[in-house]
Amino acid sequence: MTALMTPPSRRRVKSILGWAAVASADQDPLIPAPEGKFIGNVTGVTEYWARGIRQTNPGTGAFQGSVEYDHPSGVYLGAWGSNSQLTQSPRDTKTVTANVEMDFSAGYRNAFDFDNKATYDVGLIYYYYPGTQHADLDFSWLDAMAKVGYDFGFAAPSLKLLVSPNMQYESGNAEYLALDVAIPVLQYFTVTPHVGYQMVQKNDRYGTPDYTDYGLAVGTNIAGLDVALSYVGTDRHKTQSFDGLRNQAVCGNSGCDGFYLSVGKTF
Repeated sequence: MTALMTPPSRRRVKSILGWAAVASADQDPLIPAPEGKFIGNVTGVTEYWARGIRQTNPGTGAFQGSVEYDHPSGVYLGAWGSNSQLTQSPRDTKTVTANVEMDFSAGYRNAFDFDNKATYDVGLIYYYYPGTQHADLDFSWLDAMAKVGYDFGFAAPSLKLLVSPNMQYESGNAEYLALDVAIPVLQYFTVTPHVGYQMVQKNDRYGTPDYTDYGLAVGTNIAGLDVALSYVGTDRHKTQSFDGLRNQAVCGNSGCDGFYLSVGKTF
């Protein structure tokens, strides 16, 4: 799942084969075709949060890794993984915990202008939790994603919409809308405020009413490492969760907000 510092995903309108056919017909045969590239990342976090909800127990860290293939056309394929401690839905009769999350994405990203300031990103994300198949309600689900952004120089806002026909725990139609604004500060830091709103059709299955999450991340690069301190919170008290197990994952013992530190390396 996506958090303040989480992997994106997108979608392409034309097929890869269709684009390749056009490109090969127009290209000078003496000029080599542009090649795609792989981008990898490894990150350690003191706690794993997504959409304002803890995905690990309070005080428990996570190790995360990703790899993405980017084609010059804008098409990309990605995979991301993390350890987790996500509990089951309150409607589940079995004690089930997801210890691993694996996200697979495919999409298309590009710019509206030649300056690459106005960008868009569309795609699909599948969130898979191995070892949870025996749960009464399915942990895994599929999201369609659309994202637009603009880099003003002094700030780079982005708006993202995630839509699922049947979200986690078979909780029905769901939409998540998030606004992030990356603000460079003193040439060394990036401050990113965040606000999001989660809507779910079957709240009793998901384990919480519709809610707003918010946060603030301060990031920098130290010796080639991406370091960030993030604050995450929601607009509801922990007693508003429908179940004790879900309440523990959402809010912990201290409340529905917290801090976490992340250190990552991109290669």
